Amino acid sequence: MERGTRRGPPHGRRGPSGPKPVKEGDVVEV
Repeated sequence: MERGTRRGPPHGRRGPSGPKPVKEGDVVEV
């Protein structure tokens, strides 16, 4: 699977609480 590339901001932008929820259509980091 692809990594967070269509997130907008720099890839791998995770919050202090872990991965942020993404709306459908976006690529999630795995």
